[in-house]
Amino acid sequence: MLIQILAQHPEAIGAIVQRTPGWVWGLLAALLALGLSQLKDREVGLRRVAIMPIAWLGFAMYGMYSAFGNSGQLATVAVAWLVAAAGVAAMLLKLPSSPGT
Repeated sequence: MLIQILAQHPEAIGAIVQRTPGWVWGLLAALLALGLSQLKDREVGLRRVAIMPIAWLGFAMYGMYSAFGNSGQLATVAVAWLVAAAGVAAMLLKLPSSPGT
């Protein structure tokens, strides 16, 4: 939708940029800095590496509960999610890893 608006009304880009909240630009800067920090090699511990997947697991559980908690389908959806996650994990464990990982 945004691309269509900008294609039909290119003058709208100025208004969009001006009305974008300041915290969005801060978030963009932080994400760019985080992405650039990934360019250099480094060693981190298992605990630090595990933080993000565990956080996303929590978000996934919350999303399933908020979407399907009142419908009676939560158990079915949770089982389907676990089967899919196990399948992806099995595929990832079969991939060859580079030395040092």
